[in-house]
Amino acid sequence: MPAKVVLLIERLKRILKQIDKAGFQLKESKLRYISILLIIILLASISAGCSNSKNPDAPEFIFKAEIILLPDDISEILNVAFANDVIYFTAQRPSEPQFSTIYSMNTDGSNLQELQNYKSARPPQGAMGFLLIDKMCVDDRGDIWVFEIGSFSDFDFPEGFDETTGDTWEHIVEIESIRSLRKLNHNGAGLVSLDVRALTGNEDFSPRSLCSDNTGNVYINGADSVYVLDSDGNLLFEINPVNDIERLVKMSDGSVAAFERGTHERNPVLREIKTDEKGWGAVFQLPSYAGNIYSGTGDHRVIFSDFTSLYGLEKTSGESVRILNWIDSGISIDGMFNIFVLSDDHILYSRRNINTSTGMRNVEIIDLTRVPYDGSQIKTVLTLATFGWNHFLQRAVLEFNKTNEKYHIQIVDYDDFSVTGDSWAGLTRLLTEIIAGRVPDIIDTNHLPVHQFVSKGLLEDLYPYIDSDPGSSRSALVESVMKLSEIEGGLYRIYTGFNVASLIGDPLIVGEGMGWNIEEFYAMLQANPQADMPLGPFINNTSFLAHTVFAMLDRFVDYTNGTCSFDTDDFVRLLEISGTFPSEQNHDYDYPELIRAGRQLMMPLPLFGSFREIQLYKAMFGGDIEFKGFPANNGIGNTVHLHTTLAMTSTCADKQGAWEFLRMLLSEEWQRDIYADDFWIYPSNSVVFNELMETAMTPVIDTDASGNEIEVSQSHGWGDLVVDIYSLTQEEADKITALINTASFIRISYDYKLLDIIVESASDFFEGRSTAHDAARVIQSRASIYLAEQS
Repeated sequence: MPAKVVLLIERLKRILKQIDKAGFQLKESKLRYISILLIIILLASISAGCSNSKNPDAPEFIFKAEIILLPDDISEILNVAFANDVIYFTAQRPSEPQFSTIYSMNTDGSNLQELQNYKSARPPQGAMGFLLIDKMCVDDRGDIWVFEIGSFSDFDFPEGFDETTGDTWEHIVEIESIRSLRKLNHNGAGLVSLDVRALTGNEDFSPRSLCSDNTGNVYINGADSVYVLDSDGNLLFEINPVNDIERLVKMSDGSVAAFERGTHERNPVLREIKTDEKGWGAVFQLPSYAGNIYSGTGDHRVIFSDFTSLYGLEKTSGESVRILNWIDSGISIDGMFNIFVLSDDHILYSRRNINTSTGMRNVEIIDLTRVPYDGSQIKTVLTLATFGWNHFLQRAVLEFNKTNEKYHIQIVDYDDFSVTGDSWAGLTRLLTEIIAGRVPDIIDTNHLPVHQFVSKGLLEDLYPYIDSDPGSSRSALVESVMKLSEIEGGLYRIYTGFNVASLIGDPLIVGEGMGWNIEEFYAMLQANPQADMPLGPFINNTSFLAHTVFAMLDRFVDYTNGTCSFDTDDFVRLLEISGTFPSEQNHDYDYPELIRAGRQLMMPLPLFGSFREIQLYKAMFGGDIEFKGFPANNGIGNTVHLHTTLAMTSTCADKQGAWEFLRMLLSEEWQRDIYADDFWIYPSNSVVFNELMETAMTPVIDTDASGNEIEVSQSHGWGDLVVDIYSLTQEEADKITALINTASFIRISYDYKLLDIIVESASDFFEGRSTAHDAARVIQSRASIYLAEQS
């Protein structure tokens, strides 16, 4: 081991001993995270000079997708099932949407047909109602089990009732309610029918799932029981769940198991149902990232997926193996449901799709076939490390990989490595790999210490790339947010959009103009003693302190130099004012009713990113509003929150390729496509931002019954408040622009460890175990050690 590394490790040991002498009790997971962060900063100068070895080989195989188109009149399919190379699904005809139809077709899309022999009940003559198939499965013999739910109603008018003047809907009565489990043959003809209410004793029973095994038994589960019936519909036995069952699934050996969703304390599991023992059998562990689960096949006990890949749970080893990577195969998971793994080489799934030109919704069957990967199509593979799934990021990578002929982005989601009891294990692994010199080409910087990475030279300043690119310019970004995002004069991360956090209220109460200091804020509270929940039912002493500190963390923390100032009079006063807020949250109220009663004075606005939404808040406060901001003694306490933040590492294998990807995210074309009119995130591209602002200010015009042009409103509600939203006025547009341009702080989203320090020590003051000054001194001491580890 090099001498320099040995000296750095010894320094780490000394700092950890200082923490121990200070008497701070840290959980093992926190201590490990702190240690990893310290090591990364100490060794950054070494690893930053390493070449990028995290440029993985291209995959051996990918899956090629072919689309099986369905007729235009099938705009939605439900209850997709598969057996004996035949796909079955239900749909509603446009002419009779209140009743279900069953269709079948071959796996190649041929021989699509309606099962003409399926006959469902209909309401009596003159009555009305619906009868739909809620769940469906197909057994190995090709027999179809369906669970039907329906209701038929008619009018029961009193003698002398005048239908032309009276309210007919006051006299509607239900004449029949249906909860039936039926067995059909492969042509849809009825074989078995039973009323599940007699089985379950529940008049409103609705199953969570319906499944069959390889012997023809059928399994149906509700919230409290699993019912197992033979092939003739006779009850074999009933068992109670061990934990909450999300759904039942058929395993590759033909038996059925319950899929129990995981919690923070435990991973999801499969729990086998033993028909011979009439109870629960073996338990099979699944990884924490197991999301949607599907029937198993071959050597895969079951199939499951997350946002990045499809996996199989191996029968012999019990390990989870990746079957395909959605990104590498260029597959979007948007609208995906009902996956069937026919073999390791052949996969089918269904997908809901919206035609962007017509706005019409349709459904597709996607046929995936495994083919050898053609490496000649992609010259360079660049890795993008992220922690946690991001819809925009996945969409961007798919788009880039589809259109760029020279570069291919490969996502590595380190959240896949998190484990039960340690939700940050994946982040720890990412930091550990960076220490070892396996630095990704591009990093999703959410949850990461960007300032420290910059100070150690791990990230590229992107301004030179913007300035030298003929298709880019600094003016293409919303200027005030771009300037606020700078670190030491450079732009080290791009962002696709942003929100602004603030405190809003009636200017007659909070005062005219943005911004105030902590004493002005407190004076407003003192002038309104009737406000027992001044910021609403969800803000207590702890959450107010956390909101305020992290909305403007730059006031108290200098990450570049590793220092903090929590022992100042400003912070002590903030603690004291936080202590005047309620100690508990109250979920029995909503904002509009509290504001009307004068019990709430302001509303915390953590994610303001919609143009027209300002009209909802104006209605909530009964007139005009002021974006006052969080109390701050320097600057205005409106805080920008960046979205989809990405950085190029200084060791990137191909910086031009990485920049081509980042540039696409900043482009007008891409942002115009992803940000719909008045979306909840403001686009970072200034042209698109201005276009959406102009659209929000443009009235939507329609013609009334008299032929007069009128502006159409959009209804929007919060609690019991419903507001008609119209086009944005110039005054409202100016107010939103001022909110963005006057923001003084960038929200730090990753430092949950510092938040733990502040909250834990502040609770001693809130609960009367210390003074505000004592709590501030403890926070200063603990935070100083923590920040020193990262400097």
